[in-house]
Amino acid sequence: MTTARILLDEHVGRVFERLLRERGHEVEQAKDRFGEYTTDDALLQWCGDNGVVLVTNNASDFEPLHREHDHAGIPLYYEQAPKGPRAMNVTRV
Repeated sequence: MTTARILLDEHVGRVFERLLRERGHEVEQAKDRFGEYTTDDALLQWCGDNGVVLVTNNASDFEPLHREHDHAGIPLYYEQAPKGPRAMNVTRV
């Protein structure tokens, strides 16, 4: 299985960190690495520079930014989905 380096955006819950780690991915919370309130632009720049995938639920902010940076990917999830399928969708990425 291919593993990924993943940074979880500030509002992504610890459940994603645990699930992705259990599946062998290298996962870190943005707030743990950079502190709270780091700009989306700075997060995406760091991810692009380091080949790290950024998981977020903030499509409205990252949609315009993704065109300005090279990046390894920005998987999105939506809070409205039930917990089981939402977690499964993220692990499929």
